[in-house]
Amino acid sequence: MSVLYSILFGAVQGATAFFPAGSTGILNLIANAAGLGRSYNLVFLVMLHAGTALAAAFFFIDDVVKLAVSAAGMAADGFYNIRVFFSGKERRAYRKILSDQYRRFALAILGSLIPAYIIGYLIRPVAEMVTGHLLVSGVGLFITALLLFVSSFAVYSSKTPKNTKPADSFLIGAFQGFSCFPGLSRTGTASSAAFLGGLTRKFTLKYCYLLCIPMALGALVLEGASSPQLFIAAGIPQCIAGMLTAFATGLLMIRFAVRLFGRRLNRLFAVFTLAAGIISLVCYMI
Repeated sequence: MSVLYSILFGAVQGATAFFPAGSTGILNLIANAAGLGRSYNLVFLVMLHAGTALAAAFFFIDDVVKLAVSAAGMAADGFYNIRVFFSGKERRAYRKILSDQYRRFALAILGSLIPAYIIGYLIRPVAEMVTGHLLVSGVGLFITALLLFVSSFAVYSSKTPKNTKPADSFLIGAFQGFSCFPGLSRTGTASSAAFLGGLTRKFTLKYCYLLCIPMALGALVLEGASSPQLFIAAGIPQCIAGMLTAFATGLLMIRFAVRLFGRRLNRLFAVFTLAAGIISLVCYMI
């Protein structure tokens, strides 16, 4: 695959990543139309997702900093409480771990990362084998469409970090873990789980976009540690070009996506992903 196609794929990733569009399924269709077939591997896709995750980090930089500070504060207070416990001091000397909204938000994201990392690690070998496969991405787009359609009718609730339950975090993380399969939208799966769990639009928006940052970082570390030779196979210039293009395009598109984000958008993209899934299956059978 040439650097030019890498730039094209990066632009498509950046334009679709923050919408529930099933970006990998769309990339598979474009690769098939261009006659490239399965000419890229999972590492290249991980680099594209790293580019859009970096764009999300830039856009939500204030939230990223607050979450990082909150996580560090929770860890420090946790170690302090352990010291107090073993020192035999009175209970009133303990520090409150979940003292504000951002600490609760950080804990919720951590609760999602655990199942997401475990599931992603377990299914990684299968995901690697089916990367670029039109049949698999078509089925993934169908599943995305179903999730988007069902979640668009979820009963409105007002859950914020204060009253988010561990089950909500686990469900969002589990959905994210399976989204490494082609056609399964990361934004679509996470937002569907969040809306089904009753999270508010604003909280769901930040949850989905901020969760993609540690997810992409974890995937990058996993791929680098387990299969460093795949970076060479994917082409280092191609990976860098694709990632930078995904970052630049994603930074432009995320502002637009934030304004439209919501259950109605899920309903619209349910139709889009359903159509893309049908096209994928037709192309596979031709």
